[in-house]
Order: sequence, then C-alpha cells, then structure tokens
Amino acid sequence: MKKYLAMLVLTLLLFGCTGGGQPPQQQPPAQPPSANQTPPVTPPTPKPSPFPMKIAYEMVQGTMEGGVQVNQTIGIIYWLEDEKNCSARASVLGLLTMQGVGGGGQPYAKVTVYLDKGEVVVSNWQQESDLSFDTAKPQAADIDFLLLMNYIFNSAGKNFMNDPIWNSTEPIILKEVNVFGSESNISITKLSESTSGVVPCTEFNVVVRGTTSSEQLIACVARITDTNPLPYIVYFKPKGGEGGPTWKLKSVEKVKSNIAKYPQCLSPVTCPKIETLTQQESNTCNQQGGSVESIRDSNNCITEYKCMSLKERAEMQIKNNQGPDCQVSQQIVDALAACWGQQKNADFERDNRGCVTAVRCP
Repeated sequence: MKKYLAMLVLTLLLFGCTGGGQPPQQQPPAQPPSANQTPPVTPPTPKPSPFPMKIAYEMVQGTMEGGVQVNQTIGIIYWLEDEKNCSARASVLGLLTMQGVGGGGQPYAKVTVYLDKGEVVVSNWQQESDLSFDTAKPQAADIDFLLLMNYIFNSAGKNFMNDPIWNSTEPIILKEVNVFGSESNISITKLSESTSGVVPCTEFNVVVRGTTSSEQLIACVARITDTNPLPYIVYFKPKGGEGGPTWKLKSVEKVKSNIAKYPQCLSPVTCPKIETLTQQESNTCNQQGGSVESIRDSNNCITEYKCMSLKERAEMQIKNNQGPDCQVSQQIVDALAACWGQQKNADFERDNRGCVTAVRCP
C-alpha cells in the first residue's frame, strides 16, 4: 500500500501602485470564477497501514504421560510485516514461530497472508540462518491458528471476509470439507459479541462432524475494521471447556521481528482428496494393535491412510523430524516405540546436521 500526503497552499498577493501627481488607479473588480473552471481538489489522506503486526498466542494442549494427562503450554507468534502483491493479490509477508515444542530450538516458518480471502500459507520449518535465502517451500496446513474461520471457509470454497454469516444468526452448513486432516461436515452459527478476550471479538459456534466423531467448539474472531484487515482468532476452545486444544490471544503489537529474511511469496497448496478408512477398517486396525496414520508427501499433503504398528509409526516420525540425508537407526526407533508404549511424549536430540541421535523419554 502506497502512502500519499498532499497539501495545497493558495496565496493571493494584491499590490496597488500610484503615480506621482496622478490620481490612484482603480483595480478592476475581481471576476468571479468561470463556471467551467475546476476548483482545486485535495486528495484524501490515506489510511495508515495496520502493519507490522505481532500477534502472540498461548495454546494449552493435554498430553498423556505415564497414563496421566499433563497440560503442555505452547507459544505461537506471527509477525506480519511486509506488504506486497503476490500473484496480483494484495498480501503481507512475515514469519511464524512456535515456542515450547520439540528439541530443535525455536524454528521459524515463512508466512504469506492473502488479504482478499484471509488465506494463510506457511512454509516448511527453518532455522533462522535459512530465512535469508529463497529456499522456503509452502506446506499444506491441517489447521491455521491465526485465521481459523477463514481456513474453514476457504476449504469449502467460500470467503469468510464478506460472508453473510457476519450479519445472520442462522446456521450455515459446509459439507464434505477437508479440514483438520480429514473430511468433515461443519455447521457454523454466529452467537454474540464478546469482550472477555484481549480485544473485542465476535463468537461463533462451530460443530465439526467427522466420520467417527463430532466436536462442538467456540471461535471468537476480531472484527474487521479500518485499522484491522484480518479477523484473527482471539480465543478458541471446546464448548464446555473439555477436550481438544485451546488457544487464546496474548497480545497484539505494532512491532517488527527484526529478523533478517528474504521475502518470498508462497503459493497456496492444493491437496488431492483422499478417501479415509471405514469405521470397520479402523476397528480392525486397532484390534491388531495398530493405529491409522496419514502418509504425507513433501508438500505435507496426505496421500493415503494406512494401518501402522507402533514401530512403523516411530520410524515415520523420526524420518519426518530429521534431514532427508539422515539415516534411521533401529535402536532409536525401538526407543521411541517403547516410550510411546508407556504413553509418554518423547523428544529428540539432533546433531549439527539435523539428524536424530537419541530419544528423550520423560
């Protein structure tokens, strides 16, 4: 967005003159402006840019450790900084980081937000030194913490930015939507305005009905205004406060990350539609001691659903959490599977090449 500032100053200087011994000359009367003369126009003052924006969240997620549920707190930070046209669409580029997960420090991902639809594209995770290059690759997202409602509507071929749901309390039903890593039917109803979060927001009731389960959730999003172009999540929680992840806005600041990065326009990733296993197939898998897992490609798109044993899952997890040139040690696979068998969450140790060298099991 370009800024324009204009000021028009009009000064009229009238001078009378006299000649020696002669009567003063009269100035001709001022002529009214011609009917065809266009008066000067002052361009309107442009709206100030809402960017940069630093949007920080806190997510609480329950995990099982030794048969006991333990709440884990994760920090999620978005920096939206550089306005740019990407594929002729108004966009803003930035970064995403998550704190409190994994053992690889604080990895970063590049972010492109398309302002017309509130479409967020996130890259693969990178170390800070990688951000100065053009090597980030867009990834398909199972969930978008920042613009969750836009993510749901975009997946259904609709635009939440100007949808009638904003001005109606009648439910809207989105059928066969690929969100959260699976296909679901979703019913959304506008509830009321709320001031219980960091900023005022509009509450929506979201009911997700999948193949084997259903959830009822509350999503409260910031209103779109002249100073806020994005309906970002203010808080998200299960209705009734039980089960599932929750996250809430901690702060919104007009500051930059001050992290050096090469600006990249990330193109949205479209994944093929994949059939899920039937309930009978899932039950058979569980009875055999396995679990249904999603197999993904380099764009994080699900390519198939597969029944996998604990050790097969462990091997896949290690491969997905280290560099493509790293070997997978059977000893580390066994250690991870044993940790999961105790219902504990494991973490990894890595060398300077990013290869997993050990499993930490609490």
